Amino acid sequence: MSVRNRGLLDYVMQRVSALVLGFYTFCLLGFLLSHSELSQVEWVGFMQSMPMMIFSTVSLVSLCVHAWVGMWTIGTDYIRTFSFGKRSTFLRQVYQAFVVALLLMYLGLGSSIIWSLG
Repeated sequence: MSVRNRGLLDYVMQRVSALVLGFYTFCLLGFLLSHSELSQVEWVGFMQSMPMMIFSTVSLVSLCVHAWVGMWTIGTDYIRTFSFGKRSTFLRQVYQAFVVALLLMYLGLGSSIIWSLG
């Protein structure tokens, strides 16, 4: 994949993930606003329904993708040879490895929480 196509893919992934997160937010807000006297039983039932568990998982993956594209952009924009000299490549790789590890941890923890509810 060429660098040009990679940039287009990042752009599309960022926009699609933002749309998924927006729909998820509106879904949660819609449920909360439509239930003025919301009980824990109703909330747990809503969140434990299979469609919401799948939607929550898709939203969690979208959040990780969105964060990765943003954090990758920050790393490549600010950890440069101009600022850090010869060690910039190493620092950028350490930074990116840290971000990937953190996002994988969030994804694993979040998935285990979502699917342990059901």
